[in-house]
Amino acid sequence: MATNLFETPTTELQAVNQMLRGIGEQPFNTLANATTVEANQAKKLLGTVNRSVQSKGWHFNTEDDYTLSIDANSNFVLPANTLKMKPGSTMIGRDVVLRGNGGNQMVYDRTNRTFAFSGVSELKVNLVLLIQFETLPEPARNYITVRATRQFQDNFQGDTNDYTIKKTDEIEAKADMDTDEAEAADHNVLTGTWNMFETTMHGRRA
Repeated sequence: MATNLFETPTTELQAVNQMLRGIGEQPFNTLANATTVEANQAKKLLGTVNRSVQSKGWHFNTEDDYTLSIDANSNFVLPANTLKMKPGSTMIGRDVVLRGNGGNQMVYDRTNRTFAFSGVSELKVNLVLLIQFETLPEPARNYITVRATRQFQDNFQGDTNDYTIKKTDEIEAKADMDTDEAEAADHNVLTGTWNMFETTMHGRRA
């Protein structure tokens, strides 16, 4: 499996350099110096893949029953790095969704068609959050790096560099991430990932 063989977990710089090596470009010693067109494209793609992977919802980036306090406008504003929201234990029976409003991500009451809430000062919600690449567990960093490297190489078709990430490398890296996720979350039908929650609830609705 293609991976980074470093003594410490993969850094963002190491991930970008792996992507650049994949198309035969020279690595950089700092991200600040990585200002070539290829380096900028690599950094942008790494961020896109990172967001895409995290948006699925994993044990490491979910917060169950996260407490929101009502603000002066009777609104519940979500953290800026929120990717997904589901009702928590205090919101059973409420038809609420995440919706943007005035540059903020907020809880929207679909039943009453309003962002303003009354009769409640706190809400508990289940969140999927976008966290920084270098705070992720190593199996997640590796999978994101491998996936981004393969996509980056696909964008530069015709490259003949020997350092090539294949689809099988990506599949193996994803399997490692899934194994780490299962061990971290100690999965069952009640305490799984966001994906497990979605699957379980879908089955109950069927």
